[in-house]
Amino acid sequence: MSGHRTPIVIISGFLGSGKSTLLRSYARIAKQNRQKMVVLLNERGSVNVEQDTMPVPHMDVLGGCLCCVLAGKVYPLLEDMLRVYEPDVIVIECSGVSAPADVLERVTQAALTLPITVAQLVTVVDGARMEDQCKLSGKWQRLQQQAIQCATTIVLGKCDLIAQHARCIEDIRRWNAYAPIVCMAHGACVDDTSLSIPWETTIPAGIVRPEQAVSVHDHRAALDVFCIDDVPMLDAPCFDAWVATLSVFRAKGIVCIDGTWFEWQYAYRAHTRTPIVGTTPLHAVIVCIGEHLNRQHITQSLYAAVAV
Repeated sequence: MSGHRTPIVIISGFLGSGKSTLLRSYARIAKQNRQKMVVLLNERGSVNVEQDTMPVPHMDVLGGCLCCVLAGKVYPLLEDMLRVYEPDVIVIECSGVSAPADVLERVTQAALTLPITVAQLVTVVDGARMEDQCKLSGKWQRLQQQAIQCATTIVLGKCDLIAQHARCIEDIRRWNAYAPIVCMAHGACVDDTSLSIPWETTIPAGIVRPEQAVSVHDHRAALDVFCIDDVPMLDAPCFDAWVATLSVFRAKGIVCIDGTWFEWQYAYRAHTRTPIVGTTPLHAVIVCIGEHLNRQHITQSLYAAVAV
């Protein structure tokens, strides 16, 4: 196959590392460069709570990971995106527990017959969680290490929450000595110029390629994912108190707090609420992801935060 090939940027990273934040930076960059960007969003759960706030066209792949359960959908989805949108770039945001080497392999296989090319595999690392690796079980530590190992670019997120910045860089370099590292603090890249047009580069020599990587993804890993649907309006102080009790890897949702709609994000010791602008009818929902979660307790304690 000859001629133009649409670049693919794969974004990987553990749950709550900051992939969606980076994705919005890419959307802004594409708009500035008048490029048509389309996103393939993969969620382990059955709901994408960010579908109403995504700033670019997107297709959702729900209910599993592109690396295993949904592997067969990669080719037809990419084919549809090329046909429907004729994009300048396609960005794939993997689920937070996907094995990036496996996703890279699926896309590389699709490139044998589709006019696409893998430009970058960007791994977002949660700097705050990086300092507390021991609090993750071994299988999740190995998954995060592989995501770093396979990356062509590494984004070190939440630098504003890191006490030992140099130690985090040192740990990353033990697993990947080649990829440039870009810092992200307060939800923005410190050096945006290094991400200016990431889809115009190619995978450099020295980076682990799909045929060299050994997957560490445990397809049977016990990960609990559940939705709290039709959440009533919440009281801000009570909601914040509920968040303080959470023991999950990741949570996010669309919520109405004291009469204002927010996109809510929670990941490892921190949560944010971003007001939603517009009049589009919204559906209040919260998604929780973690290990050994008590769904009944989490749901009942949330309803104690309902505004009266």
